[in-house]
Amino acid sequence: MSKLREIQLVQLQILTEFDRICKKHDITYQLFAGTLLGAVRHKGFIPWDDDVDVCMLRSEYDRFLEIAQQELDNEFFLQTTDTDPEYYHQFARIRKNGTFFHQHKYERFDIHKGIFIDVFPLDAISDNVIARCMQLSLIRSVRYVYIQNSILKKRPPLHNENNIGLRFVKGLYRMLFKLPGFLPLRKLLDSLYCCNNTKNRRYVTHLTNGVQNKRWKKYRIPRDGLSESIVFEFEGHWFPGPRDADACLTQLYGNYHELPPKEQQVPNHLKAIT
Repeated sequence: MSKLREIQLVQLQILTEFDRICKKHDITYQLFAGTLLGAVRHKGFIPWDDDVDVCMLRSEYDRFLEIAQQELDNEFFLQTTDTDPEYYHQFARIRKNGTFFHQHKYERFDIHKGIFIDVFPLDAISDNVIARCMQLSLIRSVRYVYIQNSILKKRPPLHNENNIGLRFVKGLYRMLFKLPGFLPLRKLLDSLYCCNNTKNRRYVTHLTNGVQNKRWKKYRIPRDGLSESIVFEFEGHWFPGPRDADACLTQLYGNYHELPPKEQQVPNHLKAIT
């Protein structure tokens, strides 16, 4: 069995545990992005895929985080900015204890590095173009500072930089991004993500992993679509996905029935698996 397949089977274990908790507590979620594509096109993992994505409305996400603290089996770890302080993403991961998933960008971070699945909250966006642009612009700016504030703490020292001027600029840059407090930035981001959730908005989208125009538009779906689920076969199990999966996948990937070129059939998170 290949290393990639071993990783996929562990991710299936995590997904099954996640699904168990959601079913027990009537929490609504759906397969998302490449995992939904895998379910529709392959009835399981895309053969070269190395992650699992699920999504839910923010209200369901918050409820899941609260319940999972007590319900999650001891084999697994719920990773959030609260449970793992150096983890800086604004979405949750569920990791399998006793496993290791190497990602170069996290090497300097003291976080749980087990095999994982991603759990994404979906947040509402305004129907008004101006209000929506303001929300997204603020998220983009604050998120950039927040990420830099997190990453700069773990960057190696600049003593090996030969150019004195460049060393000075980088040092100043590092100092400026450390000025805003870590926790206030995180809370501000959460507020910006959620600012439209209490209003009667038609659309939700995936904001917590980047809000470039191309990205949020691709992931935008009607809010009602999250409650209109059907089940899809995935690796011999059945999990919920959107009733209009064809429209979702076409919006994300275009002609999703056509396989990408061979050179693009590589894992997303692991550039090479040995």
